[in-house]
Amino acid sequence: MSRRTLSYLVAVIGLCAGSIMLRDGIPLAPPPIGHIASVLLLGSSAIALIWLFRQDTLARHLLQREYELSEAENTVRQQIVQMRSPQDLNNVLQEIRRVLQQLGIEHDSASIQIVNNAGTDFVSIYPQQQNIAFERLIDRSWPQDSNNAVDYPWVIETWSSGHPLYQPDTKLSLLPYNISLIDVPFEIGTLAINSSTINAFNKEDIVPLQRIAHLLNDGCRRLVEIASYQTLQHQSQNIFDQTHCLAWEAYVYKVEEDNFEWQTRIVNEEAAQRFLPLDLAPGQSYAEAWFQSRPIEDRKQGDNVSRIALDTGQTLYSFRFRSLDRDGKMHYLIENTHIEHLDDTHWKVVGVANDITEIQETEQRFQAAVQNAVDGFAIIDERGFCEVFNPAAERIFGYSAPEIVGQSIRLLMTEPHRSKPNEYIAKFLARGWRKGLIGQGTLVQGQRKDGMTFPMELSVGEFTASGRRLYTCVVRDGSDRLRDEREQAVLHRMREQIWAMENTGDIAQVLHALHQGLIAINIPFDNCGINIVEPTSDPLVFMPYAIDSSGQQLKQLKGAETMETIEAFAKAWRERRPFYRRDLAVEDGADELARLNKTFGGAIRSVIDVPFAHGTFAVNSHLPNAYSKRDIVSLQELATVLEEAFNRNNDITTREQYYADLESEISVRQQTEDNLKEALSAAEAANQAKGQFVANMSHEIRTPMNAVIGMTELTLETALDDSQREFLHIVKTSAYSLLQLINDILDFSKIEAGQLDLENIAFDLRPIVESSVKTLALHARKKNIELNYRIDEDVADALLGDPSRLRQVLINLLSNAVKFTEQGAITVSVRCLELDPGQTTLLFEVRDTGIGIPANKREDIFESFTQIDASTTRRYGGTGIGLSICAQIAEMMGGRIEVESEEGVGSTFTFTVRFPLQTRPEPKDQTVVESESLSPQPNLHILIVEDNVFNQQVAIGLLKQRGHSVTVANDGEEALDLTRDSLFDAVLMDLQMPGKDGLETTRALRLREQGSGQRLHIIGLTAHAMGGDRQRCLDAGMDDYVTKPIRVQVLDQALAAVRVSTAPAPPEPPAPAPEGG
Repeated sequence: MSRRTLSYLVAVIGLCAGSIMLRDGIPLAPPPIGHIASVLLLGSSAIALIWLFRQDTLARHLLQREYELSEAENTVRQQIVQMRSPQDLNNVLQEIRRVLQQLGIEHDSASIQIVNNAGTDFVSIYPQQQNIAFERLIDRSWPQDSNNAVDYPWVIETWSSGHPLYQPDTKLSLLPYNISLIDVPFEIGTLAINSSTINAFNKEDIVPLQRIAHLLNDGCRRLVEIASYQTLQHQSQNIFDQTHCLAWEAYVYKVEEDNFEWQTRIVNEEAAQRFLPLDLAPGQSYAEAWFQSRPIEDRKQGDNVSRIALDTGQTLYSFRFRSLDRDGKMHYLIENTHIEHLDDTHWKVVGVANDITEIQETEQRFQAAVQNAVDGFAIIDERGFCEVFNPAAERIFGYSAPEIVGQSIRLLMTEPHRSKPNEYIAKFLARGWRKGLIGQGTLVQGQRKDGMTFPMELSVGEFTASGRRLYTCVVRDGSDRLRDEREQAVLHRMREQIWAMENTGDIAQVLHALHQGLIAINIPFDNCGINIVEPTSDPLVFMPYAIDSSGQQLKQLKGAETMETIEAFAKAWRERRPFYRRDLAVEDGADELARLNKTFGGAIRSVIDVPFAHGTFAVNSHLPNAYSKRDIVSLQELATVLEEAFNRNNDITTREQYYADLESEISVRQQTEDNLKEALSAAEAANQAKGQFVANMSHEIRTPMNAVIGMTELTLETALDDSQREFLHIVKTSAYSLLQLINDILDFSKIEAGQLDLENIAFDLRPIVESSVKTLALHARKKNIELNYRIDEDVADALLGDPSRLRQVLINLLSNAVKFTEQGAITVSVRCLELDPGQTTLLFEVRDTGIGIPANKREDIFESFTQIDASTTRRYGGTGIGLSICAQIAEMMGGRIEVESEEGVGSTFTFTVRFPLQTRPEPKDQTVVESESLSPQPNLHILIVEDNVFNQQVAIGLLKQRGHSVTVANDGEEALDLTRDSLFDAVLMDLQMPGKDGLETTRALRLREQGSGQRLHIIGLTAHAMGGDRQRCLDAGMDDYVTKPIRVQVLDQALAAVRVSTAPAPPEPPAPAPEGG
């Protein structure tokens, strides 16, 4: 069992054990400890499984990444093969950028740096680059003539070190921002990418660049060679067309046998002196100096050639010689001479000498380049006969140059071309090559001297010399390239099969691809197989399996159940080095492998075993020396993919077992989730029932409370003695205390349900603070406590927000301060913390000199239903939810509430609130801000729609005390009838009534008003006071909203709005009155 399998098994067992422990508990362990242990075991097991799955995902990612890199290399390699000039390197660079983007290596630009031979300077090749960069790619002998090495010092350093450079965040002096950079060296320069995004790359991005740079190095070398050939051709042609010449004429007569006298004159002496400057002695002619400038051996050669020509009657002759100019430079010249025979002893000779020094030097360089080129090079004439055949071509084809030069190139071609006559080859060159190969590279078949055919990369060029059309052929043995491509195809096919594996039996497809791959890449073998190792055995035990002839299954070898004590195999596997024996029959150590050889009938001569994690991949042959170093490399690549297949197979085996074990656990978990859903539904139903219960209780308590408070208010306005008035004040105070308790419970219920909403209306801050202080002023005065407030001058007054909730927090804090303070003072202060355009942050502070709070209770007082201790509750009363509500409201307003306190000294409560500022005057909140201008006025005709008799009486009493006339409707239908026949100034509409409720009645009234131009002022009355009641009233068409019990002040404000909208215009005065009259 592999480590990974064991890890999966342990993790699954952990999950199962944790589930059982969580369900049944741990014997002898207390329930809390057992529960915690179960959760920890489940958690750690789940984390282990997640980690294992992550490792599997990473392995698959690496496989995919290798495939993508191989595809990228093939794409770049194809572009490089198509290069014919240095400018084509731009196309390669663009292709490199494209494949890098496909590999996910995002970058802004890419460039190729070419370093000069001295390693002191470089030029960059990038799109839109000037030709000088391409020229310096071909000839790297230029001196340092730029600041590139100073501005970009890392290029030379990277190239010199031979190691890639990765800078995630670097600053260039020429750029205003930092960049991320990778620079990879190759033989003559570097390949670089950069990005203006910091940390755009990682170290893993270096590997693709290195592999591409390796291809780029071969491409640059190929360009240099091609350019060298083309340059030499071009230079030769120019020299032939533009060579300077020296023209001369001479009269020759024969003095005696073998003795001739020459009278020579230079025809173009001035021109000759320009290209062949000579020092002339006094009285010496240029012709004499020219003759003396030749080396002695060249003089003798010239005399001999001319004498033979004169004696034999030749009319034309030519020869080459050398001449040393006055600066010591040796010139090479060729002289073409015409002889005119005057008589038997006299001749006229005319000659032209051409300086062929550059041609000679070019030929020498050309010969050096051809002789030392890595690729094969040949020059073919238009008939197909070879004129030049360099040493590299000799190595490729197996022919020596003398064997090929002067022969037809059909000797190097495969059938059917090889057997064709020479005329066919000439036609093939004229038609086939010129149409399909000139200026292009292609892969064709060649044939060596020993008859073996091989793929070769062929590039053909064409030039003309001395009126003859000639062809240059650059040849590279394409066997390695073709093998690389086939090998990559085999590896890709194997990985495709690995990715497609779904169950353990699918490994047969991988083995089949492996078997076919050995054949495709021409690795000779009689047998191939896999030796599975048992790594825990000592000594190591190998289980040999052969891949059958179909390549689709492993077959255990008969008579070889195990292989052990073969130290060569064991050592190779431990050290992860290939094991190779060239010839078991003669090599030392053959006795050790005798048993293995016997297993195969003694027919094995060559053996290779390539180790991988699970054993070795073995091939053998009956031939000695059957395998090359390249074969070993290929087998190592195949073994690497084979290891991936075995890993995948083991993972599938483990996964199948895991899914089987997990299926039952999922079923249990599903049942648990169903139970949780049922419990959650029940809890939500209970929460809704609780909310409905609180709303109903609010209504049921507020309805009689309305009668209690209303009747008390009415009675207090009658004639009473002092005792009666005091008793009624007690009743009123107690009723309002009970009402505050109900409001706190409602707010707490809204907060719990997440239904407490804040208004966003315009209000003035100072009246809110002042009214809050006035509310508690009477109570404070009764306890002889000084109560005052202070608002800083820089505090903005015109704000947007919820004034009612702000007032609620202030009154709660003030109420607590008055309650827990027996003497001293209470101070409310407001300060501005921040004032930004459009908004402000305010700090509210309530400071008292009360009993204080113990240090260990300060954090608890903001919790629900919490007070300092039981004795405090008994002495001062309270539910313990007021401060909790205040804390929640402060948070909803964008702030928080805090307390500082010292027991026996006093407490300071502070809270912050962030308010938007009013941008233009807006109407103030009429339910909060008291307006002295809206004092009660009589003579409104008001319809009361109320089904409760006590509430009717309270409303009638309050309205009539203010001089209003009142009509009562007991339900919605009656209200609709009354408003049809009578005119009313306003309607007080109860929301909850039998039959048509207040909302339905209001909608019906508004519907009837449509098109009439009239609108009756409707004020809603409700005892619910839950979240959304006000909005529901306004949505139904009501103009205002009043909660029960009805407060006289709130009712007056609501009716004041009615008076403003319905009051008739005052009559016109009979005559202008004086101001103030």
